[in-house]
Amino acid sequence: ILADQEGSLAEPGCVRFDVVRSVDDPNELLIWEVYLDEEAAAFHKTTPHYAAFKEQMPAMASKVRYADRYEGVSIPTDKA
Repeated sequence: ILADQEGSLAEPGCVRFDVVRSVDDPNELLIWEVYLDEEAAAFHKTTPHYAAFKEQMPAMASKVRYADRYEGVSIPTDKA
């Protein structure tokens, strides 16, 4: 995961790549990836570090890997 994180953060379209651990289950990790656009996200899936992560993931996982997709939303505030 850390190699994928490092490689991803070096990609021009990667805005962030966070890895967090559950407080209740230290074996459960969440990867939060943000890309500039669909093109950047698609490029990520062509990289060697992604391919290595995808290949190694089944041996590391105790649960089925899944991905939820979100889009950015900006909420204005009245802070002065």
